[in-house]
Amino acid sequence: STPSAIGPSSAADVATIPTASRAWKVRCPFDFTDSRAQTGMDEIGKGAADIHGLDRITRHPGLWAFGLMGVGNALLVPSIPQRVWLSMPLMVAWIGGAHTDSRHRRGMGGQLRPELDGVTSNVPFWAMLTGAQGNL
Repeated sequence: STPSAIGPSSAADVATIPTASRAWKVRCPFDFTDSRAQTGMDEIGKGAADIHGLDRITRHPGLWAFGLMGVGNALLVPSIPQRVWLSMPLMVAWIGGAHTDSRHRRGMGGQLRPELDGVTSNVPFWAMLTGAQGNL
């Protein structure tokens, strides 16, 4: 039998699927990037840092969007405990981004090349404000 549109219909069909396409890849649950994203790569996968778009602002735009949304909501509530609670996503963005960067610097779960690390930042706009991006 042939595999259907929703998947293989029998164990024999599973055996015909190449092993590479069946392999699981464990990723960080807070990695919101597309697995095909190759920011900072040229056509052959290496070379000078070529950053554009949100990657110029921060290496972790999804985390920081979530964190800044929490801070915005925290500013709207009158209670101090609620403000602290609603500000916690900002801490997750800061610590989670630094954790992801440290893992990628060590080659665990991704790569953060030194030339890209030098011209981008975890904290939004930090690389721009400190002049690390130069005239990119």
